[in-house]
Amino acid sequence: MLEQSREQAPATNAFLGGWEQSWEVSMGEKTHESLKKDPGFSSDKAMLNRLGTVARKLIKQVERKDLTWRFAVLNTDEVNAFAAPGGYIYVTKGLLKMCQTESELAGVVAHEMGHVDKKHSVRQAEKSGLMTALVIGMGLYKKTQKAAPIAAIAAYFANLKFSRDDEYQADACAVKYMHASGYNPQGLLTFFEKINKDSKASKVTKYFSTHPPTTDRINAVKKLIAKLPATASSPTESAQATSGTQTTTTTTSNTGSSNTSWHTAPSQTTTQTSSAKPTNQQIQAAYEAYLYHQQNYQYKVQQQAPMNEIMDAFSKYQKAKEHYMSLRKAAGM
Repeated sequence: MLEQSREQAPATNAFLGGWEQSWEVSMGEKTHESLKKDPGFSSDKAMLNRLGTVARKLIKQVERKDLTWRFAVLNTDEVNAFAAPGGYIYVTKGLLKMCQTESELAGVVAHEMGHVDKKHSVRQAEKSGLMTALVIGMGLYKKTQKAAPIAAIAAYFANLKFSRDDEYQADACAVKYMHASGYNPQGLLTFFEKINKDSKASKVTKYFSTHPPTTDRINAVKKLIAKLPATASSPTESAQATSGTQTTTTTTSNTGSSNTSWHTAPSQTTTQTSSAKPTNQQIQAAYEAYLYHQQNYQYKVQQQAPMNEIMDAFSKYQKAKEHYMSLRKAAGM
């Protein structure tokens, strides 16, 4: 577990009378608790040292001073990284193996830190209505002492797919943090190249589906790098085998409180793949399904149903909405 503290600053958000800050931290804690059980945290000292070296440098560049940042290595060979609310950052063993240089790893971690710095997951949950549902669920949990479905919460944030604008902003943060920390931002582009090359490999499918390194995204990063001021000396590139710098971290098997998060969305591919336009009947049926799941989700929230039912209803509502909107787009509406 890797934990990096920053000077605490008072929360300035006013969501639900000051709930946003506590909500963000609580969701991060619940996500962390679930991931500690499955897939668990790696206690590999070399990997933790690699992550710790990068984290200590990047933490100095973030904007948010109201968080205690935590980083962890997930015990899976799947290539993935994501961030949970509240400063939790996760990377997998598979991703660490793919990143052969510190700058590549720094690019991935800095990108995830950018998502947290800009509160992308919080804003997305707020827009979707999930934040309100979970706040109600938190209150219900305190009243009934029923176990909250932390696995469902962890799955939501681990599989969260961000908008194109959010990805661009996180990339911009990554370039900024890397340059200020002495890392070569080209490492982010190198990692993109590896992901594109192995995009069909099963171990990277999940990451690629949620953070596809599109041509526009790559070109945007190149433009940002071109605008950076020249440095007196080239940043040091440490190879994977030699980057195990000592860190002041406590590492206990499956008990880490550091998370290294990287957004990997689930395989929610509801986009129309056929060249034929959908019929009016198909669009109407999708619309009715969308309304039904929307009303069912709202009803669950109003009735303060168990959190697992709320999360299940929310997931079905989101999928129905995405399917309906994709049909409308395919029809040119």
